[in-house]
Amino acid sequence: MIRHSRITLLLLLLRSCCISGCPSQCQCFLGSKVMCSVDQIFLPVTLSAQARELIIITSGLQSIPPNSFETSPQLTKLAIISNPLIPRSISPLAFSGLTALKELEISGNPHLESVDHAMFDKLDNLTRLFLNNNQLLIVEKGLFDKLLKLEVLEVRGNAFIWLPNLLFHNLQNLQSLDLSINKITSVEASLLSGLNQLQSLKLGYNQIMSLPLDLFKHVPGLKQLSLQSNSISKLSEGLFTSLTKLEELNIRDNALTYVEAGTFPSSLKELNLQGNQLTSLSLGNLSLLTDLVLSKNSLSYLPSNLFENITSLERLDLSENQLLSLPITLFSGLSKIISIHLHKNNLTSLEADLFQDQEAIERLTLSDNQLNNLPQGFFDPFLETRNVMSLRGNPWHCDCNFTYLYEWLEFGSFLVEDVSQTYCKGPATLRGQSLMSVERDQLVCSYNSSTSKPVFADSLQSLDKENSPQDQTNQCSMQKNNGVYSVKCTVTKCSNIKIEAHIYGPDGRTTDYEWSETSQCVKGTITVNV
Repeated sequence: MIRHSRITLLLLLLRSCCISGCPSQCQCFLGSKVMCSVDQIFLPVTLSAQARELIIITSGLQSIPPNSFETSPQLTKLAIISNPLIPRSISPLAFSGLTALKELEISGNPHLESVDHAMFDKLDNLTRLFLNNNQLLIVEKGLFDKLLKLEVLEVRGNAFIWLPNLLFHNLQNLQSLDLSINKITSVEASLLSGLNQLQSLKLGYNQIMSLPLDLFKHVPGLKQLSLQSNSISKLSEGLFTSLTKLEELNIRDNALTYVEAGTFPSSLKELNLQGNQLTSLSLGNLSLLTDLVLSKNSLSYLPSNLFENITSLERLDLSENQLLSLPITLFSGLSKIISIHLHKNNLTSLEADLFQDQEAIERLTLSDNQLNNLPQGFFDPFLETRNVMSLRGNPWHCDCNFTYLYEWLEFGSFLVEDVSQTYCKGPATLRGQSLMSVERDQLVCSYNSSTSKPVFADSLQSLDKENSPQDQTNQCSMQKNNGVYSVKCTVTKCSNIKIEAHIYGPDGRTTDYEWSETSQCVKGTITVNV
């Protein structure tokens, strides 16, 4: 009860409706902020001398006549949002007298197709201008010429396809420009002329197909550049040469098929190339890069030296490509990396030492590939870290060769994401079974006694004296446990039994074992430990 009383008291202190000159159809806060949101409102609105901010939102306002705010020259912020302003309904003199205005927003007006080129001429002190989510079909030349103090300009979410030359040439203090989510098809080389202080430029979600070679020479201080979701198919050599301070570059969801070394400036810290059509790339020297996104491309092969000059890399996304294998030295030297995403590729195997330098890694995604096993020692670099991995969606083959991964899961399963939903694909007896429900003695390699060709490595050959192809009753299996191979053969017929084992060592030498016996007419199991 006390808490509710305090909230009510606070609201009463903030809101001062109908006193101190607050318009009856509006709400006033702290005496300086006025918000008007009613079905019908007409300008001008009488405000108190203390009012500094006026927000007119979803009010049914259809026009802004001349001198609508001349009685409120003290306003520093004016926002007119989501109103049914009709075409040519804003007078060129609508904002006359607002000599103290620093921020103006005219956004979310679905019928507003154009604004007069002289509309902002008297707003000498304006530093922030927002013209977002209207229906502007054209931006007239000269519209921004008098806004010499402007620092932030957003004209996103409109419908214009072209911008005139030298549109921004007087905005020498502009630091941020957002032209995204329009229908721009091309840009002139002089578009950014005069923007010497620009630090952030957004041209994403347009229909741009190419960029003039000299486009960025006018903005040497640019730090953030977004070109995402266009139709750019090529980055001309030298396009980014003048951007020596660029730190973030987003070119995702375009039509790039290749990238050459030296394309990007060495100052980059974040590079996003997701969703292109890349089949090959060379990155060159990007020693400051910490974030690299290459997902959703068409990469099937990566050169072993691709990342050799990107030693500061911390986050790498290679997911949703067509990678079949990875060079053993691909990640060499990337000791700072904390996440690698490799899910949704076509990887069939991985080298044991692939991640030997990634002791600081915290996340590794290998899900949805074609992996059936992982080599001995694969997890050794991760033993001292609290990393999270994903292994699901692979055709894991849970036989005698699966022992290493099985033993690692016995103590490391808490590091595996959705481990209970990670299943064996084979052998047939374990298909569909969760890795966590498999017992150690189920990890066996089975071979039919009629097999005649040699089987190498961790395999075996079992021989029946009669060697009858029709006989499917004699079965042998092998299990490896702590380096010891156990061979078990079950015989269900009366015959002479001969077991030959040929062990091929890593030095190329072969050790032969032979054992024979005349069996009795009973079912039995023979076990040979090697």
